[in-house]
Amino acid sequence: MLRRSLEQALGGLDEREQRVVQMYYEFELSYKEIAAVLDLTDARVCQINKGALGKMKATLQSA
Repeated sequence: MLRRSLEQALGGLDEREQRVVQMYYEFELSYKEIAAVLDLTDARVCQINKGALGKMKATLQSA
């Protein structure tokens, strides 16, 4: 049930947010490495990750 809830929360994110979350948590890349792959700054990757986690938290709390 937890896995299904997490998958649903991930599905609510846009593609870039999903990629950042996946690279950070699944592949354990640093913000600097993710920034290089996506051609962003480290700070922007951090902002995207924080926003994605906020959206996921809201989705999980409403479920």
